[in-house]
Amino acid sequence: MILIVISMLVASSQTFAIEKPSKMQKALQKLEKSRVAQLKWNEETDTPNLLTGSFSRPSNHSPAWIAYEFLNKYKALYGLQNPVRDMKVIKVEYNPDRTFIHFQHLLFQIPVWGDKLIFEIGKDGVIRRVEGTIYPDLEKIHFNRPMHAAISEKQAVSKALASIGIHNLRITMPDCQAYYLPTRKGTPLIYVVKVRLSEQENSVKLLFIHSLTGKTIDEKVVSG
Repeated sequence: MILIVISMLVASSQTFAIEKPSKMQKALQKLEKSRVAQLKWNEETDTPNLLTGSFSRPSNHSPAWIAYEFLNKYKALYGLQNPVRDMKVIKVEYNPDRTFIHFQHLLFQIPVWGDKLIFEIGKDGVIRRVEGTIYPDLEKIHFNRPMHAAISEKQAVSKALASIGIHNLRITMPDCQAYYLPTRKGTPLIYVVKVRLSEQENSVKLLFIHSLTGKTIDEKVVSG
């Protein structure tokens, strides 16, 4: 990742003009007209990881409305075709002086693994911070065609349990959710199965099950 700090006294619209597509150049030029304090760029996704500053006017609209207005204005910056359709509000945190809006990126109505944005909005309705990861232009990459799993969620759970040597459900019933894995070429549609082996454990095992072959392509342990 590259950390780019923009000073509005010296930044010009040519700051990012060398390698960025024309639509993204225009979005960045719009962004530079805002009061940008910091921009952190993700080289892997070629989208922003962090924006801080002032990105909207004071407003009495709901925080979600304000965030969607930003996403519609800067959708080219994140490689989004239809933010209202493809960015889903999954959590809202209210504090006395600010609100945090959590968005999940969807592809063909299925969540994209790891693709989320968090907006920090002041009580005056001004967006102060936008942070998260978005893989851009996924519809184009997959030719605007949704993928379909060859196995069911129940089958994915059975294969996940078998892969870790558990053949019965004398444990907490695993959670299973379909995702698109944006870093995987070929068929990125997977199931993520969450297994907690004991109620006393403060961690869960995540197993990534390929939606066509049923094979475990990755696994990790996370707190939870």
